Amino acid sequence: MRVSNGSTSFTVTYSVKIPLVTSSNETQQRSVICSPRFRIYRPVQIDITSLISTLSTEVTLMKQYACLKDIQQSDLAPPLAALIEQILTVELSIAHSSRLEADDGAVFLLEHCDTDKTVINQFGAMFHRIPFESIEHISNAEAYLCRLLRDNQCVITLIIPDKKWLPDSWRKKITEELS
Repeated sequence: MRVSNGSTSFTVTYSVKIPLVTSSNETQQRSVICSPRFRIYRPVQIDITSLISTLSTEVTLMKQYACLKDIQQSDLAPPLAALIEQILTVELSIAHSSRLEADDGAVFLLEHCDTDKTVINQFGAMFHRIPFESIEHISNAEAYLCRLLRDNQCVITLIIPDKKWLPDSWRKKITEELS
């Protein structure tokens, strides 16, 4: 989409086409971009600054541990760090590597700032739709260990601290599927 504001013009690239009319006076001077399925019955005013801000927001992903150095550089409670180290050590030995590549698996930690949007960005589905192979509670780390199998070689491990900030709907899914 190309947007022009007086003498300043810039290009915004986005995968969704948006109807764009900057004001009723400029309707005839500017082209309207829209999907063929939609009709515009009246001009729509869009704040260009907020549009650009919305479209350029970074995709947030969950905290991922790919090597033992990642654990050393983090500020984790000792029991949680030990759990992640144990899981990562096993995964790295299976992969015969010092760094876990995406094809071999992944170890993620759910943090209090993670939301449905974060989970969707990371796994492509809302939390309640992720098909975990197994879920277990690790009491000494006060965390849930959730495993997702992508194929025979790729195990995705999601570690979820058993904390009060865990959304009720997520806790319900975890307890229902607890092995």
